[in-house]
Amino acid sequence: MGFSQRSQHSSFLENQKAIEARWHKRFGDRKNELVIIGQDLSVEQITLELRDCLCTELELKHMESGGCFKDPFPVWE
Repeated sequence: MGFSQRSQHSSFLENQKAIEARWHKRFGDRKNELVIIGQDLSVEQITLELRDCLCTELELKHMESGGCFKDPFPVWE
């Protein structure tokens, strides 16, 4: 959604400063929250494993140029 469309929503206008503070030119709104509940968890290990899920720069460029990725979890074989 472009700025002209967002600016028509009162919820955007009321929170515009906070939204734009975390806005990224390349990716847009990047706010995500993840809650992990458990006992004796390693924050360092969880952080490393989550970082391994991020796209590489090469993968991002492939995606931005219209490239596709094979779904590692297809519903239908």
